[in-house]
Amino acid sequence: MSSLSSKSSERRGGNRVRAFFAVELSSEEKAGRAGIARNASEAGLLVVTRSRFRAGEKVKLTVYAGSQNENVSGRVMRVEENPIDSAEIWRWRLAIALEDATLPEACLLSA
Repeated sequence: MSSLSSKSSERRGGNRVRAFFAVELSSEEKAGRAGIARNASEAGLLVVTRSRFRAGEKVKLTVYAGSQNENVSGRVMRVEENPIDSAEIWRWRLAIALEDATLPEACLLSA
């Protein structure tokens, strides 16, 4: 992604760091969907997944970082389709804002 303005950084609730850890996503309509975090902050994360979710959809996530597993809740803020020529392994990219929780410190150090 390109560099972020300070305004978007404030909106996101923290500085993002590159990340690479597994995530399981579930919503009312979908359960147990796999994803991989690509970047993270204390307040949210960017996840790639083969499952399409809707912007505004509430999700429950299990975050797998090192030996830590953490359950958190969030809301899908943005959904983007990766371009056909993308090197990304899965089709959908989700920006997720965490609700009333922060990611474990191990997630922010996994870059």
